[in-house]
Amino acid sequence: MFKHLCRASAKDACAKQELPHKTWAQRACLVLVLSAGLGSISGVNSAEPWNFQALMQELAKVKHTKLKFTETKKSIFLITNTTTKGSIEYHAPNFIEKNTLSPFRERVVIDGDNMMLQKYRGTGKAENTISTQNYSVQSHPLLQASVDSMRQMLSGDFAMIDQNYEVEMSGVRENWALSLTPKTPEVQEYIERIDLTGADAQISMVVTIQADGDESTLKLSAPATAVSSLLKRL
Repeated sequence: MFKHLCRASAKDACAKQELPHKTWAQRACLVLVLSAGLGSISGVNSAEPWNFQALMQELAKVKHTKLKFTETKKSIFLITNTTTKGSIEYHAPNFIEKNTLSPFRERVVIDGDNMMLQKYRGTGKAENTISTQNYSVQSHPLLQASVDSMRQMLSGDFAMIDQNYEVEMSGVRENWALSLTPKTPEVQEYIERIDLTGADAQISMVVTIQADGDESTLKLSAPATAVSSLLKRL
């Protein structure tokens, strides 16, 4: 059960709550995955040196983007994997929205210190919200640490990421792999490692391995309209 962090008036639709550890761990993984996978910069110079610091500098240039995602989750408690599809949108510096469209409807919004989770029922005009829950990013130290890391990545703060994660990067600009391993025991309790692959400044896949053995794979791609628009500019 969620523990209430503050008392809301009778008119409030929902109250800010503290995330339980297991649920929070899954959300924390989501936050970091979103932060890592939203960069898409075209027209970079392939002759320039390519390393983690260069990647972060390119990601920091992204002020707004919207991508399609397919996420597959493996759990030691489930016989079959679960797959969801939808879209992810980012607005610099603090706004991220994840819309799950299939096989169910769910919306997660992180804006400043607030995280909102909405669940829906029905489709089209018959769709309606069945629950809305709000959480404070500061309500849990680990959640705050993950969000801070996300913002540090998007702002190109190489020093802070290097301080909090063991960073390993291999490959070339056109085909690279990145591994982030938490240094702090608080994060290590939930996340074992995050592996990313991509080309140039576009991250195409993020694999999050949790400490309990669960694993999620997030594949990212630009919507067809965005690809068409990019080709017209080339």
